[in-house]
Amino acid sequence: PTDFSRLPRNQDPQRKVLVGAVSRFTEWKGLQYSVKAFVEFHLKHPNSHLHLVGAPADAYDTILDQLKVVEESAYTISNWHSNVFGFLQTLDVFIHVPIGPDDEAFGLVYLEALASRTPCIFTLSGVLHELPNPEKYAEIVPYENSEDILASMLRILDATSPVKENVSESWLVQYSLETMGKEYMKLLVGELTS
Repeated sequence: PTDFSRLPRNQDPQRKVLVGAVSRFTEWKGLQYSVKAFVEFHLKHPNSHLHLVGAPADAYDTILDQLKVVEESAYTISNWHSNVFGFLQTLDVFIHVPIGPDDEAFGLVYLEALASRTPCIFTLSGVLHELPNPEKYAEIVPYENSEDILASMLRILDATSPVKENVSESWLVQYSLETMGKEYMKLLVGELTS
């Protein structure tokens, strides 16, 4: 996995830069802004590759149209991935940018990405509202803003972004399946006894 402490990634022109997103191809997930940023990024860094993982939805055709300006070898689209955490660890940059503060109901992918220690670009939505100072752990960009996504991608690649901290294990653990399962059980038992 890549981290912020390595030499600037642009020092090896042969090295492929891997950019990824995991999301349904629906308008409110903001993939179209990530793709637009990647197209511009790819013009500056032709060895970059975009891998999108997610089920087709209402923005699928828009995204395919956006990708027509780069060669097909510059991107991969998969409906699903059997090991999302492992996939995230292969990336140089991960992007998840829902278009509004309430457009992500929870956002498990935020947690997986932060736990993977992959350099991330996020908008604030879902569970990120619960994370104090999220800008300490990821690049936070405005909603619906491909220019800022691109700028963050370039900062990560050139190692000019401030070093990001790792999210504490104790914060991540509160959202583990075991912890969440216990909380749901408490809720159900409370409902049944009232």
